[in-house]
Order: sequence, then structure tokens, then C-alpha cells
Amino acid sequence: MKLIWKRPFSIMISLLRRCTGSLNQMAKRMNETGRIYEVDLREVMEQQERLWTMTNALLIKLAGIR
Repeated sequence: MKLIWKRPFSIMISLLRRCTGSLNQMAKRMNETGRIYEVDLREVMEQQERLWTMTNALLIKLAGIR
């Protein structure tokens, strides 16, 4: 694997960790208070969208490798 692939995967792993942490915090708050804050939900949705965009771009690149 070329070094060029390392950076996108590192960014994706970082995003996955942040999403997981954010979701855990939201679940904890929901269990404690019965509320989810719109700002928190929006942040997770933005992280998920960025992750999906990066994953899609990598899949397209991988599909072009022969």
C-alpha cells in the first residue's frame, strides 16, 4: 500500500473515534436526563456526513485500481 493511502485512513479513524465518543455522550445524557441537544445531534450528523464522503471517495479510487 502506498503512503498516500495512510492519511485518508488516519482521518477516517479519527472521525470514527469522535463519532463514537459523541454518540456515547449523547446516550449517557439521554439516559440521565431524557434529552438530546440539537447541537450535539447536528455535530454527529456532520461528522457522519464527512466520514461517508471520505469513504465514498476512497471506494471510487479503489474501484479504479487494477
